[in-house]
Amino acid sequence: MKKKGLATSANPAFLMGNVMSLKKYSLSEISVLHIQTPSGDPMYLDDAETKPVLIKLYGLGSKQYQMAERKRQDSLANKFKKYRNKTIPSEELEELRVDFLVRCVAGSENFELDGEEGAALYSAVFADRSLIFVTEQVERFIGDQVNFTNQPSTN
Repeated sequence: MKKKGLATSANPAFLMGNVMSLKKYSLSEISVLHIQTPSGDPMYLDDAETKPVLIKLYGLGSKQYQMAERKRQDSLANKFKKYRNKTIPSEELEELRVDFLVRCVAGSENFELDGEEGAALYSAVFADRSLIFVTEQVERFIGDQVNFTNQPSTN
């Protein structure tokens, strides 16, 4: 009795060398988010709209994301030990959130704030409550694996 789904010599795809692989569905490591204004319009650094504000992010399928998540979980476990049965201060939880997001950034274009660069720039943006709309977009984008596939995204 032939088992369903197995590649055999009677399977035409197998004979033609077109064996399917799950790898075709692999998530890409990095994807690019075009930041939107608070009103939902694409954000540009200039009035002529030639410099889109873009941020490159590591996604669920990347080692960088896994390391960032591991660091966040370890830090959270340490906070639980430190505070035992007490509530962890919201400021400390926010620091963990910011640190996680900074670790998930692969780079950016036209992403500027007060002359900051690199991790200091991303940390400043993600910690700035007046720019919470940026932080929330980044969190949503990273959390939606469709943004790291070849499928069209709806960021």
